[in-house]
Amino acid sequence: MTSETVTSSARPPVLLPSLPPEIWVRILKSHNQPGHLWNKCRQVSRSFRDWVDQVFLEKQQLQKVSIDFHFSAALSSRTGFEHPLALKMTLDRLSEDKTGAIFKHRTTTEIWGDDQEMVSTMKDKARNTFRGYQTGHLIQRPRHVIKVRRSALDSDLPDLQFDYQTVEISFDWRKMFTDFYAEVAYCERLRIERLNTIIPEAARQRELIGLGLCDPTKSMMEMMNAFADIVHDATKDARRFRIRKLLLDRFGEETSESWDPDDEPGIENKALEELKEINFALGFATFDDLESGGVIRP
Repeated sequence: MTSETVTSSARPPVLLPSLPPEIWVRILKSHNQPGHLWNKCRQVSRSFRDWVDQVFLEKQQLQKVSIDFHFSAALSSRTGFEHPLALKMTLDRLSEDKTGAIFKHRTTTEIWGDDQEMVSTMKDKARNTFRGYQTGHLIQRPRHVIKVRRSALDSDLPDLQFDYQTVEISFDWRKMFTDFYAEVAYCERLRIERLNTIIPEAARQRELIGLGLCDPTKSMMEMMNAFADIVHDATKDARRFRIRKLLLDRFGEETSESWDPDDEPGIENKALEELKEINFALGFATFDDLESGGVIRP
């Protein structure tokens, strides 16, 4: 059996119940918020970190992740039209030491069938994009989107490696989850902080509507637009924070501080709009292992 000590600067140490590891694993398995499980429970102790890792593997959380690469359109001689090309990659296997997740494309032949020209074009574009990642110039403009359940980000894939022959990628799956869920939590925190700033105005508008002193439809539209702006700006600021940190870690302070997304607003706006559309669609996704009523957090 084992016991764990939780420490806090605000409270005296708390000794967790002494339970066999398999009981703790069962308790953690019953948690239906993977983000909270990873961000909070995993930080309790080294044992909890190992148990959460075990839970993520046993509950097949990696199987619920997809990495989508988006390329420029290509002309198909068979159809006579240009088609947007995207490569969806899903888990194929773990590395021998289980530190790396190896993802492989599975949909190319399903989409294009026997159109070998388009299959070849897809693979060529994938290889060229992979080379761009290795030079580091795609940090500011990622060509991929990570989908984890009902959330999508174009966040980093740590220790990303490519197999050009098989068109496979591998990355540190633990660090990927850490970075992904940290950005989701940071974005949520920004939204809550900013939503709190418009609560007084929302209350005032409601009072005016009750007194018949303002147009309820116009007032409601204004508040909905304010909410949409907050969601957009929180996503944008969290994304900018991540990119600056990556530039700092890989290229130093000068590069990080000199990067100004407003120099190329079209690139950022396009990425944010794509993420908005993808996240909206993911909001309707269902996962049988978690659906127990109510909203499931990512």
